[in-house]
Amino acid sequence: MSISGARSDVGRVRRSNQDGGYAGSYLFVVADGMGGHAGGDVASHITVNHLVSLDREHDSIDSARDALRDAMLEANAMLIKVVDEYPQLAGLGTTASAILRVGNQAVIAHIGDSRVYRLRGDEFTQLTRDHTFVQKLIDTGQITVEEAAIHPRRSVLMRVLGDVDAAPTIDLEVIDLEARDVFLLCSDGLTGVVPDADIHEVLGKNGAPQTLANELVTRSLAEGAPDNVTVILARDLETTTAKNTKLIGSASGENPLRTLPTTNTTGVDIPRAKPSSLPVHTGGLPITQVISADAVEHAFRSRRLRRRLILAAIIVAVVGAIVIAAIAFARWTQSHYFLSSGTNTVLINQGIPQTLLGIPLSSQFVDTGIKLDGLSAYTRDEISHTLSFDSLDAALAAAKALTQNAN
Repeated sequence: MSISGARSDVGRVRRSNQDGGYAGSYLFVVADGMGGHAGGDVASHITVNHLVSLDREHDSIDSARDALRDAMLEANAMLIKVVDEYPQLAGLGTTASAILRVGNQAVIAHIGDSRVYRLRGDEFTQLTRDHTFVQKLIDTGQITVEEAAIHPRRSVLMRVLGDVDAAPTIDLEVIDLEARDVFLLCSDGLTGVVPDADIHEVLGKNGAPQTLANELVTRSLAEGAPDNVTVILARDLETTTAKNTKLIGSASGENPLRTLPTTNTTGVDIPRAKPSSLPVHTGGLPITQVISADAVEHAFRSRRLRRRLILAAIIVAVVGAIVIAAIAFARWTQSHYFLSSGTNTVLINQGIPQTLLGIPLSSQFVDTGIKLDGLSAYTRDEISHTLSFDSLDAALAAAKALTQNAN
């Protein structure tokens, strides 16, 4: 049985397939190109075909990691050179997600928003992190994962290979391989319309990798497939010795550059267009405004500052309300008086006969001098349970009445 399956489809909306992929014996790659008509085809074709040279045994996982990183950076330099020769392609670029296996380990290299997943037993894990505008918003706590799925700028990329950054950062990770691991590499034409739970379900089926890859693409098509969709499945990488290779999508066939002129019909060099600045967009809708990476960072910082200021204002308001309420309550308690029993005499206390957090809400106002033993048993009992009044005058009047009734 083959260790891998691969399929790429133009989808139901796009006119051309700008996705490319490769499933080999040691190397697996998915690339999602961008840059308008032909530009995306060129970027993904060049990148995938340049990485194909790595599909061989490597001496060590460290050398494989270095080779994969260097090859991606070389592809980036190649794309910049292409735009020098074909100025009409300024702004072209591509995502790239790759797995390169060495023995019972593998290197994952990643840039952009194509993804690598792993199914190990029943544990389904996304091994790559999207380099997108909405992922940045998620990381900074500004939106949830659910909100990101429907965000209008979910396809805006912060990092790609191409004519936008001379030295892009490539995410690299070394992982251990286990028997029966299933790996999925895919473009956002799949993940943008098919939920992770459905992808998990398909990968868990006992079918040939090509059959499962076909089913994933079919599910994307059933959801309308507004973008190109590319899927590569690979399993049992730790133990397999199978030899098979397959180029798909824009990576297969002739280099799209061969159909493009380097000059216009008058023979005058075409001026190079201004390259796109990051972020760039892989979706079908244009960005309403160009945002630089620095501007995005500034926006994040400004938003965080506003949130902190709003939080501080709320805290101040709440504390202020508590203080005002406490003052009002204290004034209210101090407008009340009650009679109580002292050691031998009747006392007038200011406040109310309760405590708050162990703190008494009253204090002795005056000792009336009225002897408790001169009062009736009933009156002494009433005073021991406190007699409360709404004013000092009322409390004094009650004390005077006690004096008149004392024995």
